[in-house]
Amino acid sequence: MTALRRLALSAVALVACGGEDDGAGARDVGDRPDVLLVTLDTLRTDRVGAYGHEGGATPRLDALAARGTLFEQAYSPAPMTLPAHASLMTGLLPPEHGARVNGLHRLADDVPTLAERLSAEGFRTGAFVAAFVLDEQFGLARGFDVYDDDLTDAYEQVVSEQLSVYRPGEHVVDSALAWLDSLGDDPFFAWVHLYDAHFPWHPHGGGDDDAAGTYEGEVAYADAQLGRLLDDLRARGRLDDTLVVVVADHGEGLGDHGELEHAYLLDEEVLHVPLVIAGPGVAEGARVPSLVPTEDVQPTLLDLLGLADDDARTRSLVPALRGARIEHRASYAETDLPWTAFRWAPQRSLTTADWTYVRTPQLELYDRATDRAGYCNLAESRKDVLAELERALSALEAGFDVRESDVAEVGAEELEQLAALGYVAGVATDVPDHWRELADVKQRLAVKARAAELRRRVAEGAIDPRERLELAMRLVEQSPETPAFHDHVGAAHAELGDLAAAVPWYERVVELAPTDAGAHYALGDTLQLLGRTADARTHLEMALELDPGFAPAHVGMGNVFRDEGRVDLAAGAYSEALRLRPDYPEAFFNRAVTFLDRGLPERARADLERALVRRPGWPPAERMLAGIGARHGGATTEPAATGAPLHDLAGAPTSGDVPR
Repeated sequence: MTALRRLALSAVALVACGGEDDGAGARDVGDRPDVLLVTLDTLRTDRVGAYGHEGGATPRLDALAARGTLFEQAYSPAPMTLPAHASLMTGLLPPEHGARVNGLHRLADDVPTLAERLSAEGFRTGAFVAAFVLDEQFGLARGFDVYDDDLTDAYEQVVSEQLSVYRPGEHVVDSALAWLDSLGDDPFFAWVHLYDAHFPWHPHGGGDDDAAGTYEGEVAYADAQLGRLLDDLRARGRLDDTLVVVVADHGEGLGDHGELEHAYLLDEEVLHVPLVIAGPGVAEGARVPSLVPTEDVQPTLLDLLGLADDDARTRSLVPALRGARIEHRASYAETDLPWTAFRWAPQRSLTTADWTYVRTPQLELYDRATDRAGYCNLAESRKDVLAELERALSALEAGFDVRESDVAEVGAEELEQLAALGYVAGVATDVPDHWRELADVKQRLAVKARAAELRRRVAEGAIDPRERLELAMRLVEQSPETPAFHDHVGAAHAELGDLAAAVPWYERVVELAPTDAGAHYALGDTLQLLGRTADARTHLEMALELDPGFAPAHVGMGNVFRDEGRVDLAAGAYSEALRLRPDYPEAFFNRAVTFLDRGLPERARADLERALVRRPGWPPAERMLAGIGARHGGATTEPAATGAPLHDLAGAPTSGDVPR
């Protein structure tokens, strides 16, 4: 047994063993303790018993705190899942690791992660994540032997939004426990991510109050899944030899400052998070009052394992875990989502022991001694403090080794859903220098709520085009800088059949978001339908230059090629769209049209049947298939007679009618 191991075990022996998770019967599994990191997505500190909540929803986390160390003032650097987790895994702040916005960014391949370091040290590494926002494509999988992001058992969605897809915590934990079965006595690093407290909430048999799903019910459910993990480690005899870290990535608004969920504001309820550490070398029943940022978790774990780095940007919390007093450390936080989604001002904040400062067009300053929740803005009355904190925040930013964000290569369906959520897909999120002139999100919360309602109704098919047009025009009036609102107006005109009226609105979207592939596609597609083929080509080519993997733009180019009489190139463009998106019924349909153009009804029939498998009962495909049957009868391997134009087939559309 190494000196480090003896030190760790003797430290445990110095404190009294207690609590329901005492881990009796632990066995030697190597020179270093195992590591279990559990991230409880969207958990507010004030809903945890150990932090003073009386609801009794978190008995397992409370018991873990009783046998470990609880940090009373832990703060997240971002109110979003990806950037907050990237900071936990790297010890870096969002400007330094670059993964700043869910769904748009990814952690770059050259940013070192905790899993990579522990894997290199001989740990078996496994990650078990619950939500699409942490899918492997977003960069956190590096260093893990197993990265389980399988969402086949995810909850069904009322409104399809890929960024919100997640699976129940019990399935995540089932996968983690199965992996533990495969390890033998090898030391491990396991990361288990539980997303249950994130909206939408689901019922878990908690009585009448939980019949439709509640935040508190989901918190209790996630706590029970944490308990399953701890019980399993205790049954294996490994709990006493495991460093357990439980931390939230961020909290939840629940309406406290007009935000029901999170990601757009930097208030106390979304940045203050639970942080509990227990295990070898960790004081039992201790509470640390000092302010600590959660990016300190990574260097702390490395230090506990004897692998500390000499990085002046990070701080280990090990002294606090061994009973020493540590100084407060100011916590930086940011959100670029107001800019990315709405072209409103991004936010930056600095939380110190005494003050909370939020840099936004309407500057915010709160006295944490008397107003920690942040309801009495002292920005005008304490300008001396405001200036001091702005200097401190600016000095901190000046010291960042800022990394340009890697844009995530998400699929076409995800891009479309990002656009529906308001994100400017594929656009760099560098904020403008003139942020002071932009709208403050707190002054636009009512607009944001109306936009979310419009988006929901459009996704559910619960709004007619005229009402959509009316509501979208009102949104444009209230926030003319937001590209998505102009896009709604254009789409409503298109639904009403007035494509010419849609064009100037789509042109405005392109002006506001010139590097948005989806904006160029929408404009190009509309221009093609109007017969303006040359103009359409310009924007569709730009869409593909910006995003070569954008399947709808390949379909649009196929339509342009067909208008130009280059049917073989059109078929090639539709085929490329199908390579990128194999379940794309419109691409199958359009390729079928090119086969009919060339007198190949059998090939057309096969593509139409494929389209109908993916979109049953689709009238254009059924009419065209019936037309082929009427003219050619059953299946044939012979080309159709030449000289029969497409529109002669019963129910077959001309090029202007080809579905998109």
